[in-house]
Amino acid sequence: MIKRMYKNHADFFACVSLYIFSLAFLLIMALRLNIPPVIDEVATVASPMYLAGYDWSETLHAMGGYYFKYGGGMVYYPLVVLIKDPYVLYRSMLAFNAVVCSFIPVIAFVILKKHFGVRRSSSWVMSLITFCLPVTALYTLYARADAMLIFTPWLIALIILTLVKISVSGAAGEEKKRFRRKKVILSILLALVTCASYSLHTRGIAVVLAVIVTVLIVSLILKTRIVAVIPSVLTLGAALFIDNAIASFFKEAIYSHYGTSFSSTESFDFGALSNIFTKDGFKAFVAETLGAAFNMIVSTYGLVILGVVIGTVVVIRFIRKRSEASNSVMVFTSFSVILFLGTFAMSIIYFFPYVYDLLKGTGEQRSDWLVYGRYAACGCGPCVLA
Repeated sequence: MIKRMYKNHADFFACVSLYIFSLAFLLIMALRLNIPPVIDEVATVASPMYLAGYDWSETLHAMGGYYFKYGGGMVYYPLVVLIKDPYVLYRSMLAFNAVVCSFIPVIAFVILKKHFGVRRSSSWVMSLITFCLPVTALYTLYARADAMLIFTPWLIALIILTLVKISVSGAAGEEKKRFRRKKVILSILLALVTCASYSLHTRGIAVVLAVIVTVLIVSLILKTRIVAVIPSVLTLGAALFIDNAIASFFKEAIYSHYGTSFSSTESFDFGALSNIFTKDGFKAFVAETLGAAFNMIVSTYGLVILGVVIGTVVVIRFIRKRSEASNSVMVFTSFSVILFLGTFAMSIIYFFPYVYDLLKGTGEQRSDWLVYGRYAACGCGPCVLA
């Protein structure tokens, strides 16, 4: 009893120390910033500002017509209502990002300690390293959807791991009924968090697809349904329907007059993707892929590549011989690799038309799109830990 209490207290203090250190690490940087450095932040915050009575439609049009979904901005709505000073408001938004994202190493610690069985000291160090990656720390310092998109996959991974643990527990009697109720609740929660990721930004669809593919693959490998199918499907369907209605409301309210020029389905040139199969298009595709890979390698100290390679090997060896890895390791690794590859592929596909025009000399001269890594940032942390 005393030994168990000691372990629980030690784990608790480890989580608290991780959170405090991470929060201080982010706040030191966040509270020194004064104004939005990029137009993406203006487009993101336009939704809560509209509800507060400020119409930024002309400003957004003048800044290029960038479109972002409502979720990334609406998390700041309480701050918009309570704080009137623009400088304080902006810093408060970044502080909010820090408060939320500082839970990432805590979740990583729980995954390592509880689900992987890693020692406490090793779990603490590994969790902190995962959080302090440049790709994670950088994108929390903007008032846009990136911070929440980096956070939600960790929460999703923890929910999936808990669902798997329940599904293979072999419980009977009253405990089986209790686990069944818990499975339904967690399945609904998984669907809601997954949809929330999509509400943050259109590229959140990669998170939705990663969750669906992971659930299907893991269920096939373990030969058991790891989610309560009907509750999760109904919840996800209803949530996506509501999300579409809310997104349409904000798009009509803010962009109906001038329209969108970037980051929306109606502004994207899907036909341009056919250029990939041309000689110049293939060269642009290869250059963009190498540039984005370089970005990911540098911003994760090369760990994300190791995560993808080793993670793939772990899953394959698990399928061939289950003793090579635990269920938890296989599940987390599968989700992490699928998420990263999905977000990376989406980044390449989305920016290809712009990179193609850039290299042809007919488009905007934004050479940073050749090494753009922001869209894959939300998949880096879990992949590194895997």
